[in-house]
Amino acid sequence: MRVLLTAAMVLGSLTANSQSCSAPKPLSAAQVSMVKGEWKGHYDLKGERTEFAVIIASENNPFTRISAPPLDGEPMKEEYRFCGGGAFHFKKKVAGGFYEFDGVPEGNTMNGTLVVEWGSENQTGTFAMTRSR
Repeated sequence: MRVLLTAAMVLGSLTANSQSCSAPKPLSAAQVSMVKGEWKGHYDLKGERTEFAVIIASENNPFTRISAPPLDGEPMKEEYRFCGGGAFHFKKKVAGGFYEFDGVPEGNTMNGTLVVEWGSENQTGTFAMTRSR
């Protein structure tokens, strides 16, 4: 009985944590300072390495530019959020799909996963970036 009760509590906690991360909220000034700047690095997707750069500017316009995005197209919507464990997510939706970078900033580095969805195709890769300024 105790095991069942403990399992239910853990499941409830995980559900609450995942839901708290699902809806993007405005980044706080402290969160922006953790990711603000010009980041350069690469992402690996479908066996190919692509160099890219990201500029994260301010609370009002946090994600201003990405060079060499994994999907072409004018962004229709952008989302930014921090989740449990300090993971920073930045997501861009374009016509027909989206891409989302999910990484933990540690000083001037950020490494993590990249998810790309285009139509019914879903791909996962990795990325690594270093803040240059």
